[in-house]
Amino acid sequence: MKRSLRFLCMLAAYLPFTLTAQTISGAITSDTTWSGIVIADSVFIPFGRILTIQPGTTVKFNTGKMLVVAGRMIANGKSDSTITFTTNALTPAPGNWNGIELQNSALVSSIINFCVIEYAGGGPNAANIFYRTGAPNINISNSVIRLSSNHGINPRSSSPRISNTTIRQNAGYGILADLSLNFTVDSCTISNNTMGGVLIGVNSTTTIQNSAIDSNGTGIFISNSAAPTIKKNNIRRNNIGIQFTGVGATQPTITQDTIRNNITWGFLNTSTTTTVFVRGNYWGSDTGPFHPSSNPTGLGNKVSNNVDFQPWTTLAPQLPVTIVNTGNIGKDSTWASGVIWVKGSVTVNSGFKLTIKPGVIVKLALGARLTVNG
Repeated sequence: MKRSLRFLCMLAAYLPFTLTAQTISGAITSDTTWSGIVIADSVFIPFGRILTIQPGTTVKFNTGKMLVVAGRMIANGKSDSTITFTTNALTPAPGNWNGIELQNSALVSSIINFCVIEYAGGGPNAANIFYRTGAPNINISNSVIRLSSNHGINPRSSSPRISNTTIRQNAGYGILADLSLNFTVDSCTISNNTMGGVLIGVNSTTTIQNSAIDSNGTGIFISNSAAPTIKKNNIRRNNIGIQFTGVGATQPTITQDTIRNNITWGFLNTSTTTTVFVRGNYWGSDTGPFHPSSNPTGLGNKVSNNVDFQPWTTLAPQLPVTIVNTGNIGKDSTWASGVIWVKGSVTVNSGFKLTIKPGVIVKLALGARLTVNG
């Protein structure tokens, strides 16, 4: 009888099992499935082991505890049956538990989909989801990351794709990338994060697109020499829409965005030596952004010095833009349609004619002049 019992115990250690409404701690020693309500102390998924969490499961963490993924985690919820990682405290509060840590041995085939991760951010990782340096690019999709006592997600040196996800009400940044990387934010809502929406690390080439960056401290903070692509976003109602630090070897691509109704700045470049290109954006008014010298009649969001924002887009039907550089007009010429953007001083030479058709808009850059000798 004792031999049979010992055999069954040994067999159980190597077979997948299901935990329902139990309190667990320590390392998972075999492939494991959680369903129902799981109350967890600190749990470790070793390399080579798989934790599968069934749709509809709520995983509750005791104070100061966390989930460390060194193997594979499949948290694949459904739109009508999400997986929730939350606190076990009777009175939920940000920072009650320490979050999910993805280690450098975690498998890229791990899944975080249709999940809610809330009330974490305690401990040294200071985020609801923290990628250890060297962690693979584990994607996050269709999820809600909220109510962290620090940051929502810290990808560090990883480059995950974060898509169709709401990141809100975190005390730090919604996404804070403190090392150089190339993560993607696509079709997300990042709102009401106290410090800011997204912090892009030094030298990073992050992409942020098709997203709403709304009501944060700083909407997007771009660290020195980063060259992100920021396009087709709605950046509004932040204290600062976008804050830029300094141009490196490559200009960022910041275009086709709507930057409006931000409180102090639509775009702030803190560099006094480099100019950043922010062309082809809408600033909340067809008259463009306000700058006291470059565009004093602009009624849109305010921009700082060293920001090249021309041409901007309007809500009126788009007109073709023709750029005219510095030089002399030495033949009969016609400006026939659209917007003529005169970037430098232009002179119509004696004996020649410049015809400007009705409906044409002529815009002269700061310091430019049109001189007519003909």
